[in-house]
Amino acid sequence: MGNCCSPALSKEALAFDVDKDGVISKKELQAYIDKNAQLWAMLSVNCNIPEERCREIAVTVAYQMAKAKAIRKSIKSMTTSEREREPTVAEFQNLLNLLQQPKGNLEFFHRTVFTAFDANQNGYLEPDELDAFLNVYYEAGSIFAGDVRLPSKDQLKRNVLQEFDKDGDGQIDFAELQLLLAAGGNAVAARPEQVLQGQ
Repeated sequence: MGNCCSPALSKEALAFDVDKDGVISKKELQAYIDKNAQLWAMLSVNCNIPEERCREIAVTVAYQMAKAKAIRKSIKSMTTSEREREPTVAEFQNLLNLLQQPKGNLEFFHRTVFTAFDANQNGYLEPDELDAFLNVYYEAGSIFAGDVRLPSKDQLKRNVLQEFDKDGDGQIDFAELQLLLAAGGNAVAARPEQVLQGQ
């Protein structure tokens, strides 16, 4: 609790610790997410997920990212006690600092996308969860809908697993999905030989 009065903490971080107990509860974190729509709005727009669900996902991701020791630390590698404990105000400050950086903001967005489709929260997009994620490309309103470069969904799934399932386990972990998201439209476009074959 000594951290709550550290001069390194911003007024913003301290303000969200409403009860001044030195930790940020999910309710306090929800207030932060509600005031910062940029943390969840793109998830709603890009993945056609209801806004309320996107806010819930953003709270879940922020709750875990605040406690991660390093930006690349896999949330699935956190112990149960790490996942369940509330982040300290100092950890929340670190999250605020991270979200001010473009890479940190992108990391947050990628984690919200992953969390949205990791239905059982086991740290992997299993085949049915990957299907749900790939459906986004085919929904009405998708920037890819009707694009002739978009292969059949079965072919897209094969392409994704071939190119991004680095460990060959038939599922996509966060690091693999992050590579897919970073590749953008090029990752989902049909290969030239698939276009010629009409796949």
